Amino acid sequence: MPEASNNLHHCSSSNTFTHLLDMNITDNTKTFLIISVGLIAISTASIFIRMADEVPSLVIAAYRLSIAGIVLSGVSLKQGLRLFDLSERRILLLTFIAGVALALHFAFWIESLRHTTVASSVVLVYTSPIWAAAIAHFFLDEKLTLKQSVGIAIALSGAAAIALSGNDDGNSSLTGNLLAIGGGMMGAVYLSVGRVLRRGKSALSYSGSVYLTAAILIILGTFISGSALTGYTPRLYILLMLIGLIPQLIGHTAFNWALKRRSAVTVSVLMLGEPIGATLLAALFLFEIPVTGEIIGGAILLFGIYLSSINMKGKND
Repeated sequence: MPEASNNLHHCSSSNTFTHLLDMNITDNTKTFLIISVGLIAISTASIFIRMADEVPSLVIAAYRLSIAGIVLSGVSLKQGLRLFDLSERRILLLTFIAGVALALHFAFWIESLRHTTVASSVVLVYTSPIWAAAIAHFFLDEKLTLKQSVGIAIALSGAAAIALSGNDDGNSSLTGNLLAIGGGMMGAVYLSVGRVLRRGKSALSYSGSVYLTAAILIILGTFISGSALTGYTPRLYILLMLIGLIPQLIGHTAFNWALKRRSAVTVSVLMLGEPIGATLLAALFLFEIPVTGEIIGGAILLFGIYLSSINMKGKND
């Protein structure tokens, strides 16, 4: 915020965001423009992951988090920012919890794409507003307005319509859907803990510390599972690089930036736009054409997002 704007100037990879912040536009417009950039970026994730289906899910998650974490850590160190403060035990604990949640979020969700359609997977992983609302209500003392509650209910009913519509060729599976829901639960924990951490950390230092923590945990998981981190073709390495740079470094970092101005529930609801973008990209590049139920559900979901986010007030805390 004004503080986040200064922090973003430290990160060369976020020049686009900084430029938007310097424009003579309202606070809400700035926030939504940056969130829109993040939304477009994260919508590419499922397509790149599907294109790299020869790579184990844990390895994809390891590269995704490691690339983004290394870039942000390098910029942070260059600017003299501290990623980990060993004297702040509470912050270290929260960072570890956020890292665990993020690692599990990607492990569950990426694996779900092996078992179900892109539309079902990305919709179900964004059931996170349900879990984020519960966490915010019971642990963060953030009350939902009536408009937000109704919007969330509408958005999730649209999500349910998409999930229940299935796919004509029978690609949907219970295993994939449950993994995606598990990813949504972990995503809610990640966003909620991030909401607390962002009150005292810049978007850059917060993102770098959590991405690195999650990357280390995922890499340990690859060793335990016996998945190889090397030995892939140049094409696959390019895809792994794109996954780390576009949906993770640009996309998720934009939403981490938004966490200081918007509640975890609001950010989760705004991120529900990814299923629409991902479904459209899947139709264009993977020829996964959505069925009628998915189209209708998508329209309902978008209306819920609009209702939940319209006229939101900025919050600098």
